[in-house]
Amino acid sequence: MGRWPARRAARADAPVRALGWHAGRGARTRALAGLLALALAASSGCAQIRSSSEVEIVPRANASARTFGPARGQIVGRALHVAWEQQLDDLTITVTERRSCRAIRHEPVVRIERETRRADGGLYWEFGLGAVLLAVGITGVARPETFASTGRDADGEVVVDEASGLRIAGFFLAAGGILAIAGIVDVIRARDRVTYAEAYAVTLGEPIECAVPQAPVPDRDIELVLGEWTLAARTDREGRARFLLPAEPELRALIAAPAPASPRESPPAPPPPPLKAPGDPRPLPPGGPAPEPEPPAEPPPPAPAPDPDAPRIVRGGLRLGRLQVVVVDLQLPFGATAWAPHRGEADLEPG
Repeated sequence: MGRWPARRAARADAPVRALGWHAGRGARTRALAGLLALALAASSGCAQIRSSSEVEIVPRANASARTFGPARGQIVGRALHVAWEQQLDDLTITVTERRSCRAIRHEPVVRIERETRRADGGLYWEFGLGAVLLAVGITGVARPETFASTGRDADGEVVVDEASGLRIAGFFLAAGGILAIAGIVDVIRARDRVTYAEAYAVTLGEPIECAVPQAPVPDRDIELVLGEWTLAARTDREGRARFLLPAEPELRALIAAPAPASPRESPPAPPPPPLKAPGDPRPLPPGGPAPEPEPPAEPPPPAPAPDPDAPRIVRGGLRLGRLQVVVVDLQLPFGATAWAPHRGEADLEPG
């Protein structure tokens, strides 16, 4: 009688002692499988959502349009005005910006944005794999011995550790639940959306005077091209730049000599009709005898030699940008501009 309680106690403690190696190894293996399943579920991530939107502007009838005054006009055009002044060998360039403005009119509208969102194949992967993992987890909960680790007690009987099976089933349930929740979130994210917003559409009204119709162009790199010479400068805060011109003889070499005037050629005279020789029985041609030929025209007198001190104009190119060039004319000799500077101006229209 005294051995039975001891044997029952030994059998009760046997699973704990017998699961030392075999059961511990099986539990760790199944736990690793559950962790891998959880990692697989987490690595699938969320499905990619592709969206496309269309915007529609509808006039709003419950509000009136607003028009702002000249102080709030919008600049719609910027033209460059270039003025130059030459005094001796000093050339001053002034670059200003002439602006054109138009009134701004705000029309009340409703901005309707329709956004179409579609999920890719990852959504079906989340629900499919989540359903499989949940089914495996529910099976493990219903039959814990399916994933439970086993061992043998001291008497050689097989002992099943149902707690380990429940733990493995819990891993599958957690992984399946995570995937199911991710799929539900992606379904919510993939819903189409329509957004309504009240706004004002900006339209341009009638032309008005700008608040600042003209302003200098500072910090602009410009180049003056005179034949083989290229002079560079930079405009200051007032839009001015100064150039020191080359020597006067070098600029005179850029002036092409005028082509000599060719004498006026007269059309060739028709040949005279033949004269009747004495004793020739043939009658004279109609019209009578041919008139005597006119003397040749005298050539025009030679053109006078150009006066080296006469005012001459030399033209060069002022480069304001890659495609912006203005023709600038300079006056020679320099002495003629000592008391009366030579001035000029040109406009560059926007375009």
